[in-house]
Amino acid sequence: MTVVSIGVYTILFPMIVIITVAAFFIYKAIYDKHTNKVLESGEADKRKWIAPWGMALIVLGAQLLLAASVLFPISMLMIDPGTQETNLELSSENPVLFDISDGAMFLADEENYTEESTLTEDGIKIIIYHNKNAGDNNKFILIGEIEKETKEPAGVYISYENAGTNASCLCGMTENKDSSKLYFKCEVLKKPDTPAYMVVGIKNGQVTNMSGNEIDFDKDVKLVF
Repeated sequence: MTVVSIGVYTILFPMIVIITVAAFFIYKAIYDKHTNKVLESGEADKRKWIAPWGMALIVLGAQLLLAASVLFPISMLMIDPGTQETNLELSSENPVLFDISDGAMFLADEENYTEESTLTEDGIKIIIYHNKNAGDNNKFILIGEIEKETKEPAGVYISYENAGTNASCLCGMTENKDSSKLYFKCEVLKKPDTPAYMVVGIKNGQVTNMSGNEIDFDKDVKLVF
């Protein structure tokens, strides 16, 4: 929307200025002709004409009102890409997708996925779902639930590795006093007959930097599937 808006304003504002200036000089010519005619006749003009600068302001105001009445509805219908959520899908170019929330647990589509196994350790629960379709049997979804020690901010680190594919996600969650849990979802394309490794670590408190080499996670689990 930003690009479109810049383009519209770049064209619209010069047009408004040109029309206003043109209206000023055209009206001024008529106004001066009328004034000279009155002076030559010596008769007082009963009808007072608007000064040229006043007419220019009226024309300018009318154009601005018209532009606003047209552009505002258009802007309401346009979608700003900067506020639109990214909607990615698994592919060979994006074999791993992460999502983290402190509001609600993620769910897997039970029509297309079946629960394969569950890991529960040190307050971290991970459910592994496997795609049911034989033609797409390397697609997995891992749903996680993490219990925090406090209701303060926390940092979550997730890494995934499978046959040369490496991906990691670090998310510093803001304070949420209504919840003592964090949730995550990891969608992956796993190469057949090769093990996949996942590490999930959590640090309580404000986190600005964290990596898989962290040795003082408050909680961490490792799994292979």
